[in-house]
Amino acid sequence: MWRLAILLLFLSSSAWAQKKPAPPPSSASTAARTAILAVLAERDRAFGARDTTAYLAVCTPDYVHTDTLQDVVPTETLKAALQKQLSAAKTAEQKTQLDSLKLESGAALVETYETLRLVTIAHEWLEITGVGYRRCRYRFVQDSKGWRLARARVIEESLTEKPRLLAPPGLSELERRVKAPAAQEIVKRLFPTLEELAAAEERKDFRLFQDHLAPEFAFIRLGKDPESRQTYLEKMSQGHEYVSNEQVRYYLTGAELQESGELVLEVEQSLRFTLKLPDEPAEDHLTIASLVLTWTKAPGLWCLRRWESFTVEGFENGERVDYVQKEKTPKSAKKISGNQ
Repeated sequence: MWRLAILLLFLSSSAWAQKKPAPPPSSASTAARTAILAVLAERDRAFGARDTTAYLAVCTPDYVHTDTLQDVVPTETLKAALQKQLSAAKTAEQKTQLDSLKLESGAALVETYETLRLVTIAHEWLEITGVGYRRCRYRFVQDSKGWRLARARVIEESLTEKPRLLAPPGLSELERRVKAPAAQEIVKRLFPTLEELAAAEERKDFRLFQDHLAPEFAFIRLGKDPESRQTYLEKMSQGHEYVSNEQVRYYLTGAELQESGELVLEVEQSLRFTLKLPDEPAEDHLTIASLVLTWTKAPGLWCLRRWESFTVEGFENGERVDYVQKEKTPKSAKKISGNQ
């Protein structure tokens, strides 16, 4: 019986201990929490104002930042990356939620969950909305200036980007982008032809391409070996067997009329399509390429003699893909047509 009595007493004591309410936070803990929340809110406001200096002003001079791989990121590198991100943004928003706070002597260990939203404009006609989150562990210290951020460790982060093509400006930018009146007049005739070629590609009708490619036409992608007119047409036709929902747009960036009478037209091309290969899941693509197109005058018709791409970047299923670039100097367009 005495064993049963002891057992009942133990169980009763355990139940009472479990039901015992947690002690209220101390005034010091409450004050620290309030102050640190104010610092995090100040940093969120700086992010929204796209002010890198104010964003990092809450950090101590010896601030240490580690990424998800636990590698230390130098503060200057962090600042440069943040400056690049915020300066390119049309709008920026960061909201920080404080998940936990543990007060130590003159310091506080804090865990946060931060949501991010950035809207940027690329190429003047591509809007990219980035939405993501970040989980962090921070160490705040208290000095004469109040609570300041001394260490940060990014536990987890993710950013998903959604691109949206804006309406193409067409020739509304002609006078700003092409200064020579003679070149302007030819561009007025050729740019609509380029838009017709885009519409023909969307409906997989390549007869118009055959009419506008010169016999000596050369297609050069990122410095690779030139492809002939026939090879280019064959590859285009074969590749489009697996392509649907295609949208092709051209954006004027510049033009120069050569002494030979040829026009070197610089454009950016956006190519949006769905790719479905046999036995593979469908992929949504958006690629952006910078092109230099050399047009030559044939009897009664302007023809493309050279098509060269210098940069290619884009998205695959909403994820940014690798950026590829070929070296290009400001005078390259002139050399391209002048040396042929």
